Amino acid sequence: MTKIIPRVHYYLKWSKGEERQIYVRLRSYEQYICKATGVKVRLRDWSQRGEEVKAGDPLARKKNAFLTALRIKIESKLLDDTTSPDPLTIKSILNGGERKKREDPMLTDYIKATYQKKYHGGEITFSTAKAKTFMTNTITACLESIGKKEVRVSELSADIMREVMAEYMRKGNRLSSASTIGVIFRTTAKRAMKDGFITPSRMEEIEEVKTNVKARQTQEDAKKRMYLTEEELRKLESFYESGEATKKEKKTLELFLFSVRECGLRFSDIATLKWANIDFNTKTITKKMIKTGRTLVIPLTGKAERMLADRLAKKKSEYVFELMRPEDMKSDKTFKKRLDNLASAAYALLNNSASKTGLGITLSMHMARHTFATLMANKGTPTPVISRLLGHSSVAVTATYAEILDSTLREALDDE
Repeated sequence: MTKIIPRVHYYLKWSKGEERQIYVRLRSYEQYICKATGVKVRLRDWSQRGEEVKAGDPLARKKNAFLTALRIKIESKLLDDTTSPDPLTIKSILNGGERKKREDPMLTDYIKATYQKKYHGGEITFSTAKAKTFMTNTITACLESIGKKEVRVSELSADIMREVMAEYMRKGNRLSSASTIGVIFRTTAKRAMKDGFITPSRMEEIEEVKTNVKARQTQEDAKKRMYLTEEELRKLESFYESGEATKKEKKTLELFLFSVRECGLRFSDIATLKWANIDFNTKTITKKMIKTGRTLVIPLTGKAERMLADRLAKKKSEYVFELMRPEDMKSDKTFKKRLDNLASAAYALLNNSASKTGLGITLSMHMARHTFATLMANKGTPTPVISRLLGHSSVAVTATYAEILDSTLREALDDE
């Protein structure tokens, strides 16, 4: 079988002055490797089509002989090399040396190095690099669980990627979170291909996993329960009132239960809720929603009014739940960063509470909104009313929030 090697090309590189340098270029693994030949020529004396020096140059014969000899030398070395002509091989040949023995690093070390390189190159922020490093530790744990802790970069494949993501989900994580692992694997695979560790065909296989994950994600998310039952809510409320919760857990549960029982607001709207948004005379909350920009008016329940009145007596900030600070409002960037940090902390604290109460379900602040809609629907509240309370643009959106419980269906049948 004939060995296929990259074609050797010559081209002129732009530079100041009348004469320009001739470069040799080879393409490998979807990238170009270039090296100066040391031969210079005037632009008018160079034929790019023939990749040779024209006769108008006094030293044309000598220069062309050198370029021909260099081409033959490079091609013969490529043919003699027993391995595939990857970028590292070509770079070694162009530098006049033999193929260097390449160290095949551990996959997880290579992933960390990839994101460190992107951070130092200014491509990502420190917080992103830190988050990816944290997720790499999770990947390490998953690799260890499936018996592939010692996997090398050259062994990176679509199968390993699928196994790691499956193991991650087996541990109770959501498929949408597993997509972050997919991003890490694809980013690492692109660098590995450029470094010659994996082939372009292997890279294509890894890219295809992305489509499959998204296709399954829709199905999985549809099956995922996004609301709490009354029994589960009572467990959380008992834990809140028992005194066993820490101060931070109690504050987070207060936000969660306020959304579930009283208003159905998003976490971003609760965090930015001001006393100016509350009118005790008309007994309403008027809030411009962060996500949509639409203004929402929600009636105050008696319980909500009493709770807010108690907080007003101890008022320390213009914000009801005292989560936002003046410096957080300086720019959109600082505002978003503060909300992201609060949401991450709330997620962790909520699930600490869920673990202590033995709920056996992963909680999120957005689940409060779904639970509010579900409870309202099962009380017989018309969908258009729920839609207006949630601030949805249409009842079709609300239909994805409100679940009809089995107990409600049974009651409806019993009534008939």
